[in-house]
Amino acid sequence: MLTISMFKKGNKKDAKKQSGLVSLIVVSILAVVLGLIAVGFSQLMDREARRALDNELSAQAYYAAISGLNDARAYLAAGGTDFSGCTNWPALGNQYFVSDLSNGSNIAKYSCVSIDSSPNDLVYTIPEDQSVTFKISQQNINRLYFGWENANNHSTFVPLTPSGTTGSLPQEPGLPSNNAGLLETSVYAVPFGYTTQVPPGYPSDSNAILNTLARTYFMYPNSGGGAPGGIDYTQKNGSYVPGNCKSPNVDPVTGSNSDYRLCNTYIDNLNFNGVNHTLNNVYYVRLTARYAPLNVKVQATQLNGAGGQTPITGISDAQAVVDVTGQGTDVLQRIRARIDLTKAVQQPSYEIQSMAEVCKGFDVEMVAQGVYGDASNDPSISGYNYNNACAFPDGGGNVVGTGGDLSGPSVHHGLPPVTNPFPLVTAQLSAAPTTIYTGQSSTLTWISSGANSCSGVGGGPGLNTGGAANGSATITFPTSGTYTYHVHCTGFSGSDDSNPVTITVNTPPPPTAQIRINGGFSVTLWNGQSATLSWSSSNATTCAGNGFAAGGATSGSASTGALSPGVHNFSVTCSGPGGSVTSNTVVAVVNLQTCTATATVSGTRATASGSCNPAAYQTPQWTYVVTIRSACGNDTYSGPGNIFDSGIEAGVFTATFTIHGLYNGTSTSNTVSWSHGGGVC
Repeated sequence: MLTISMFKKGNKKDAKKQSGLVSLIVVSILAVVLGLIAVGFSQLMDREARRALDNELSAQAYYAAISGLNDARAYLAAGGTDFSGCTNWPALGNQYFVSDLSNGSNIAKYSCVSIDSSPNDLVYTIPEDQSVTFKISQQNINRLYFGWENANNHSTFVPLTPSGTTGSLPQEPGLPSNNAGLLETSVYAVPFGYTTQVPPGYPSDSNAILNTLARTYFMYPNSGGGAPGGIDYTQKNGSYVPGNCKSPNVDPVTGSNSDYRLCNTYIDNLNFNGVNHTLNNVYYVRLTARYAPLNVKVQATQLNGAGGQTPITGISDAQAVVDVTGQGTDVLQRIRARIDLTKAVQQPSYEIQSMAEVCKGFDVEMVAQGVYGDASNDPSISGYNYNNACAFPDGGGNVVGTGGDLSGPSVHHGLPPVTNPFPLVTAQLSAAPTTIYTGQSSTLTWISSGANSCSGVGGGPGLNTGGAANGSATITFPTSGTYTYHVHCTGFSGSDDSNPVTITVNTPPPPTAQIRINGGFSVTLWNGQSATLSWSSSNATTCAGNGFAAGGATSGSASTGALSPGVHNFSVTCSGPGGSVTSNTVVAVVNLQTCTATATVSGTRATASGSCNPAAYQTPQWTYVVTIRSACGNDTYSGPGNIFDSGIEAGVFTATFTIHGLYNGTSTSNTVSWSHGGGVC
């Protein structure tokens, strides 16, 4: 029994001990947990404190970088150029950090700065219906590339096609939100040297000159991708230019497929010879976003020796790329930004400035469907009717239609166009004659308008215009062939190539010639007769008679004149581009007419008789000569006839008779004499 009692007492004591041990363990565990919580909270507070410090230091680094960016802006505005380094910046007096004024320690600064004042491309984000204008100074630019896409969509696009090359643009309402937009691009070229002196013969109105050299193009998205098409700066102004669009696309200049724009096109031949022999080297470019906000990239190329395009690795005076690293103790922030180097010029959103006219549009609020607000208080548009506004040029100096509504629920009002003092350059060329033989000449005449100089292009023998805008030149062609010419004329408004003219130079055929006498090849005549010579030729320019005078005529007739007895030969020699030739010979055989005459006396009468062969006689056929010697004196009688009667006259008579043939044949008779006395004197 005792044993049992003692055991029971011992159990109660042990239970108390065990209960205290449990309490101790619980308290210990709670202490550990509370310690862990305290440690965790302490670490959390430390992390939050560190995070707050990091945020503060990050903000300090960011604003230090912004400070560096602003210093870079000021540095560039003061004429600074490229810079790259992480040491003191001499341009800012070696002070490139921000000091803590409380303790003098440099707790925040920007350390590394990189400035590229002529990047390889220009990048802009342009809100819808707003524009950006920038300047490029680059004398050797031949081509400007423009890449664009909807600023809110880099992966898809919707083609946008105008109605015809000079038709209306589509209405904005209803276009899908992912349309690639239209890039309205205006380029104003300033001729080299024109900013300091005006070329002779041109007005000093700089605004007129800029408008004359201005080009406005409407670049619209078109499916296709690949190498973009473009437009020549010297050609039609105010044109629609398709941009080849593709998703994904390739950068047309670098060939990269990482930094591309969906749509690409270009303006070519920017460095054309616009004023005399100087090149354009300053350009002002205005980009306007239509239908959508646009991300735009501009690149430039120049001609290389092989006739291709080489990227220009630095575009001057437009943008600078600035890279700044800011530091807040041990936290770094890096900022890369583009800074415009020229002050942005804000122009009216709906102004379209092109080579032929300036068209200004004004927004008129739509009060209700088809009803527009009262604009009568606007003196600039009073007196005009509202229309669906600005007229577009056709590229030839004519206004041919109206542009579409570019803004949605509004209408635009177009003012009358302002005539450009410099018309489009046109050129014409003509030639006369256009078909000739070797050794001959043709005269080429050129006429231009709006040009200050023209040059001849083509041909074998060159066309030397002497730089004249109008004139003519005579060219001699020594060899046969086909020669084609045109003139290239330039002026402030651009340039133009005339129509081609072709001159055909043939090898001339040899000349031919023939002659006839009285219609035949020979004739028989009698002494003193004449004949008629007639001749003709081909491929000849002149003929000379042999035995007669042809007077240079290539065909005609002439008389031989009275021919003497004998054989007479006649021919003609004709010459032309193909040489010379002598015709056949014609013959005139001239015979002598023979005559006989005999005189006899019977009483007081003397009589003659005779004949001619051939029996053709002149009038009179006979003539006589009689001499008288008498006491009354001497005397001589002559007259027609073959009979002479002395009658009652006294004296000694001597008589001769001559017969006259028609062909100059003659015969004088024998002399007969007689006498008788008495009678009277």
